[in-house]
Amino acid sequence: MAVITGIACAGVQVLLVFTLRGPYANGVSWPITTIGIIAAVVLAAGLIPPYFELWKRNFRVIGINFIFLTTDWFGAFFSAMALVAQHTFDVIGGSSYTVCMILELGIFLSHILWRIRTRKIHREAKLAGLSYDDYVEDKHGLPAVDSSASLEKLPIPSSANGTDTDLEKGTTQVATVSASEQKTTLPFISIPNLHNLRDIGGYPLPSAPPTTVRKGILYRSADPSACAASPEGAQQLHELGITTIFDLRSKPELDRAGGPKELDGIERIWCPVFEEEDYSPENVALRYREYAKRGSEGFVRAYGDILAHGGPAFTRILRHLASLPADAPPACLVHCTAGKDRTGVLCALLLSLLGVSAEDVAAEYALTDIGLAALKPVFVEHLLHNEAFRQLGEEAREGVERMVTARKENMEATLEMIQERYGGAEGYVRDVCGLSEEEVGRLRG
Repeated sequence: MAVITGIACAGVQVLLVFTLRGPYANGVSWPITTIGIIAAVVLAAGLIPPYFELWKRNFRVIGINFIFLTTDWFGAFFSAMALVAQHTFDVIGGSSYTVCMILELGIFLSHILWRIRTRKIHREAKLAGLSYDDYVEDKHGLPAVDSSASLEKLPIPSSANGTDTDLEKGTTQVATVSASEQKTTLPFISIPNLHNLRDIGGYPLPSAPPTTVRKGILYRSADPSACAASPEGAQQLHELGITTIFDLRSKPELDRAGGPKELDGIERIWCPVFEEEDYSPENVALRYREYAKRGSEGFVRAYGDILAHGGPAFTRILRHLASLPADAPPACLVHCTAGKDRTGVLCALLLSLLGVSAEDVAAEYALTDIGLAALKPVFVEHLLHNEAFRQLGEEAREGVERMVTARKENMEATLEMIQERYGGAEGYVRDVCGLSEEEVGRLRG
């Protein structure tokens, strides 16, 4: 096919030479000028489509040979210099070569920018002995890279003065939290290679005198597996008082991550929200398309799916919390892969059950946009290769960007759905999880 195309193009060129030579020799230049303009426009147009692909792929260049691109760029450069050396300058030819150089240089710069933005991920992949793509695929979009996300621009959830109340049982008072501390401190905890780690305590409860959800009882995060390889990270988890980790991931996710990673002195309890068959590529692709829809409808449906499947997992976690002693209860950590959706639904359910306002529950959920800020380019890159998004064409990038966010309105709409479908958080934990009135009371303290 390539040979036939080459012969056809050569034939057209020969035909144009013999057709246009006569008029040009007689002083009629407009035909050859017209052909020159068409050639310049077609050449420029041919270099425009790659920029749409670059945008969809987060500026990464895929499928273009840099040796060929370099050779072509220098060809255009020396051709332009040859025109400059002539007594008369060919404006059309010079314009064509200049446009070609600019557009091809843009492709180089785009890939350089992508390499700079993902340099930490490339270093991690090199240390792991993997290519960038294999590393991203194996980690399911969550490589162990250091996070340096700024916490200063996120709105602080509303809060009130008062004492913390036990998350699980009793009314033991602990340290008072001042209003100034609550306005300047976010609940994120910095541990190497562990993203989105935070305490879900500290939110005001509708009680008199004013109290807040007790801190130091329940933490949430992304996958903490990398801490198993870091003595410092594991030690910091111990220092938080964490004795139990609840893993909400499915078996396919565990397999992709190389299996579960155990931490010395910390019990790991596997309680997947989705069974293996529910996490098939077909179901994942469908769930991705739901996330990609405009507005909150897609998230509400996806989170409704989590609630429908998560009863057994959530029951185990809630009963564990209800069974903890009032005095000096040990802490636990709950996570999925990113600590965003399954973990977010569970935490929203629990905070709502305790009486935290919908506004604060949604604000707590939205903190994930900061907790995962350093990983967002990785998620985007990973998901753009998913068949479900490739089918969306030009809308793929917009859908991916929407999917990896944790906007307040998504959780606000989800809380409304929980109210309509289950009669609120208490209706869910009573009817779906089967918690007794006594267990609910112990959770509320």
